[in-house]
Amino acid sequence: MSGGYGDAAAEAVDVVAARSLLSSQDTIRRTTKSGILLDDLSQSIAGGWRGDPLRVIEFGDALVSLDNRRLAAARLIDAEVPIRRVSLADPEVQQLWERRDGPRTSVRIRGTNMSIDVSGRVYER
Repeated sequence: MSGGYGDAAAEAVDVVAARSLLSSQDTIRRTTKSGILLDDLSQSIAGGWRGDPLRVIEFGDALVSLDNRRLAAARLIDAEVPIRRVSLADPEVQQLWERRDGPRTSVRIRGTNMSIDVSGRVYER
């Protein structure tokens, strides 16, 4: 998917508040894989979501994101985000989930003493 979450023809995509999602790992890097700072990513998200929806797993009553840097950036601006539910039955998702720390209500930004909680609040640890 290249344009935005509206392009998802065959997949069910919902839009939810970023603060309603949990993280699936304890820490994240402060940049994306392509080197974009979380602050800059937040500003980009504020201009409209681009790219794939966040992948989430239903874990009990919670929705847990597998895309934690984009989630953290969206939390910073209290954004609504597109999500696509994925299943632990999918071997690729299961392998990724097994490397994670499990559902978290906050995520620490690696290389700093800062964390972002589910409300989008940034605080020092």
